[in-house]
This record gives sequence, C-alpha cells and structure tokens, in this order.
Amino acid sequence: MSNDNSRFTSDRRPLDRATWSETEDWEAGVAENLDIDSGDLVAQRLTTIGETPDTVVDNFETGDLSRYDTASGGNFSVTPNQVINGAYSLEADFEYDTPNQKNIFSMSGLANYPKKGDTFSFWYRANSSYGEKPRVFFNYIDSDNYYMIGINRSNGGPNYYKVRVFRIGDDGSEIICTTGGNGSWKGNANTWYEFEIVWATDDVFELYIKDIDGVVEASASGSDSSPLPPAEGIGFNASGDSAYGAGTTKIWFDNFQIKNRVE
Repeated sequence: MSNDNSRFTSDRRPLDRATWSETEDWEAGVAENLDIDSGDLVAQRLTTIGETPDTVVDNFETGDLSRYDTASGGNFSVTPNQVINGAYSLEADFEYDTPNQKNIFSMSGLANYPKKGDTFSFWYRANSSYGEKPRVFFNYIDSDNYYMIGINRSNGGPNYYKVRVFRIGDDGSEIICTTGGNGSWKGNANTWYEFEIVWATDDVFELYIKDIDGVVEASASGSDSSPLPPAEGIGFNASGDSAYGAGTTKIWFDNFQIKNRVE
C-alpha cells in the first residue's frame, strides 16, 4: 500500500481466497486512489492547485474567473473561504431581491463542458436557508436557449426547497423534472450538497441531491420533449426571493465535474 488513504478491495472473492499474488486477484478487485502498473500498486497522482483533471468542468483551482464573462456578475469571486476540496470555490454574495440577480457564463476556455450522455455534478452550499434561488446553467446557447438546474425555496417553511431541471428555448420552456412540491427537500444552511444530473442520450434527465456522505436525499426524473441543439456553455446565477428573506447572503459552488461520459 502506498499510504493509509489508499485501498484495494476485492468485490468478487472473500479475503481467505485472495492471496494478491496472482493476476486474477488484481483483476477481481477495485482500486481506490490506486492504479495497477505491471502488477504492482502505485498511488494515483493527485491534482495540484492550478491543474484541471480530464473530468473537471471547473474546480476553480486557477484562482480566478478569466474564463467567464462576468459583466453581469460583479458579486461572484473565487475564494478560499469555503471549499469542498482543493483550495478555492466560487462564491457569490447577493441581496434577497430578484432584480439584483447576477450571472456569469463560460462559453469557451474550460477543459470540459457537460453534454448529452454525461453524468455530471456540482457542489452547493449556502450560509442561510430562507430565500435563495440560485441557478446553474448548462448547454448554454444564448439568453433564450439553455438548460438549467433551479433551487427554489418552497412553501414548506425555512430549509425546504424544490429543485427542478428546466429547458428554456425558442420553442417554449419546460420543467423536465422536479423533486416535488412543498417540503420536498430539506437543505440545511452551512452544509455542502452534491447535485448530480444524468443526461441520457435518449433525452431523459435524472436529478439526485446527495449529502456529503453520498446519501441521496431527493431525486427526480423526466424526459425533454423538445431537446436543444448541443452547445458548450455553463453559467451560474445568484438571486434570492425577497418574500422569504431580507439583507445579504452568500452561496458557494465547487467541483463541477463530469462523473461519466458516454461517447
């Protein structure tokens, strides 16, 4: 073993039948934080600050927003204040006033952009749980054509949200799937959550909201009846609903990544 954080476990044979001396033993196991090189275990090389692994859309480890159009997103910044991993995350501070909403978009320059066939995810955190309604955009073509994940306060009370996948297009808009009605998901303040989207090649979307241990807290699925043409483009929105809150709040995004890609 390379260190205490590296593991190699077999998922097809009990320990008393695995000697780890034969090729079939290695082929029967699953490596975690390890690679197999010429029959030996070697540690996977960790990504350092400023690097972007092949699966990353943006982990904000460059420390800046040079690959984004920030003209309408003056309240976005890269910060070390709150991170799920690495050294930096994307932070936005805003008032609970819908007209004050801010957006930033990247149409080029990132190593990866989500596309049909991908399973992708991002992490989200807020320092309150009242009236935030942030958006994450993908397959962003222009201001009239895109997909988005919307996190909306529901009428179930503080901490309760409904999360939806939308298609906005010239041919009309559609809520593709939603976690449900009032009180459908309880999201706590100052807590990281992973939002995972499975975007199947047959235009079916699956949405999963997971806690930091990977436990699914809410899910939804649905089909897109009028798919958009493919495009490279992602974006982030920071806005709130003054009906549920007042003053200024902060939200964070981190580790936007492709978890599986079907070519």
